[in-house]
Amino acid sequence: DKSHNLNQISLLIAASFYGVFGIAEAYYGTAAHSLALAADSANCIVDAITYIVSYFVEDYKISNDDLTYYDLLIVEIYIPVASIFLLMGFMIYIMVDAIVVLNSPPDSIEVDMDEVLIFSFVNIAVNVCCIGMLVYNLSVEKSKINEKIVMGGAAAQEGEELTEKLERISQQRSM
Repeated sequence: DKSHNLNQISLLIAASFYGVFGIAEAYYGTAAHSLALAADSANCIVDAITYIVSYFVEDYKISNDDLTYYDLLIVEIYIPVASIFLLMGFMIYIMVDAIVVLNSPPDSIEVDMDEVLIFSFVNIAVNVCCIGMLVYNLSVEKSKINEKIVMGGAAAQEGEELTEKLERISQQRSM
């Protein structure tokens, strides 16, 4: 099914964007002494992992037409919830680290704001690209649904015409 392939390709692209961006952000966040970049890198890496898991979930859904309620519960609820808790754990760790730094700031650390701003703008670009892929996928799915509706309507109309023809033939024979 092309829509599943499109979803899987989009998930791999998003995972690649977020993975590469998250690793670069972690490196430069450490080099720039920026907890903000470190926190966002954790967010990006968790997103990348979630997209990779979602890729395999899509593959699992394609290969298993008869998913049970429990299977759907795992792939549609448990995996996203696990992602949320993992992300919350990273954010709590970064927040505690930030509180420690704010309560007893070191004398010699200076944050390189140029790197923070560059990564902020690149992060916006990555998010816009991923949102664009989502909108495109939704439009493809919507057009497929509309096509099925139109085809279903045409089939229903043909069925009605055939029924009317059969009724006319039946009436003519009974005369």
